[in-house]
Amino acid sequence: MTAHQYDGLFFDYIEAGARESARTVVARMRGLLEIRSVLDVGCGRGIWLDEWTRQGVADVMGLDGDYVPIESMAVPVEKFRAVDLSKPIELGRRYDFVQSLEVAEHLRRFALLRRRHFQLSANERVGDVEFSELG
Repeated sequence: MTAHQYDGLFFDYIEAGARESARTVVARMRGLLEIRSVLDVGCGRGIWLDEWTRQGVADVMGLDGDYVPIESMAVPVEKFRAVDLSKPIELGRRYDFVQSLEVAEHLRRFALLRRRHFQLSANERVGDVEFSELG
């Protein structure tokens, strides 16, 4: 599924600042929008989903690879689904709010496209990615 190795140390490092960021951002989003359901694509162990739940959104779901250690999830395991994020995913429903933080750069297709970025003009499109939007 992936060439990257994601172990406990990786998730510990990512989560060190994620909890405080999630607390702040979720509170602001809840103040702006009526959000009753959240999908987190690339959720890791679910720190952001846990914060959504703490702030009143019970209908949450996280998607990430099968490398995520489910025994250390921050949300109940039934709120997590192991998938290949580089392929289309059918969920059979919609969510009020979908987030995907720090994910694209870990996907093989994106990495290949990113390498080609320097060979493309600033506004050329490749597939579904417009490189002028990537920065």
